[in-house]
Amino acid sequence: MKTFKLFLVTFFALTVANGYSQQSNVNNVSGGTNSKGWSRISVSYIPSTLNVDGGDDLKFQGFNLGWTKGFNIANNVPLFIEAGAGIQFRRYSDSESESFNKSGVSGKIKVTEKLNVLSLNIPVNLVYKFNATPDFSIEPFVGIDFRFNLMGKLKSEANYSGDYEDEVNEAIKDYLPDSDINIFDEDDMNDLGVDPAKRFQAGWHIGTNFTYKKVSLGISYGQDFNEIVEDCKLSTTTVTLGFNF
Repeated sequence: MKTFKLFLVTFFALTVANGYSQQSNVNNVSGGTNSKGWSRISVSYIPSTLNVDGGDDLKFQGFNLGWTKGFNIANNVPLFIEAGAGIQFRRYSDSESESFNKSGVSGKIKVTEKLNVLSLNIPVNLVYKFNATPDFSIEPFVGIDFRFNLMGKLKSEANYSGDYEDEVNEAIKDYLPDSDINIFDEDDMNDLGVDPAKRFQAGWHIGTNFTYKKVSLGISYGQDFNEIVEDCKLSTTTVTLGFNF
């Protein structure tokens, strides 16, 4: 939160201090007031961490397919509001293996857990656009996210490899069947002794886009304000490739 506040203060200071003093330079470079908006389609890599208070963090891999639109909000100043929507998919996977040799039977049991989460994300950004050349711009931004979790499935399975493999795997499934749990379902999560995950999160992010003609490359980092489950918040680094039109 301190990082977010520091960036926000710096961002607005730069906007106020440089916006009007650089107005003539912006006009010369861009041939106008640099106030034209944009639409952007993008694909993003979104590695995320579920920060667990007092426990081991969980690392997710994921991607986002998104669309955003930028609107100029200040005459003669390249200051924009950008908003849009994106579909996000995150996956966590972990496995543990244990070897044994008992009663003449030897082998290895591997237990695998996978958590898949599908979400709708709505970002709202405040963007300042610096035109370095007529074709290249640098666009620092700060914003908030509203994320609606549409689906969350936790799946676990156990597999044995070794002596009498078919027979042992059949016995394992009788006593420890593969699970398929909806993390947002109260009944499913009560079976695990925990509360269901929350469907809605809000958070903040900061970052920068670099745009050359119609192609943009961006990077940002953000964290949630509220917990998705007790004592757990999500943080995300985002690397984005976009196309403006």
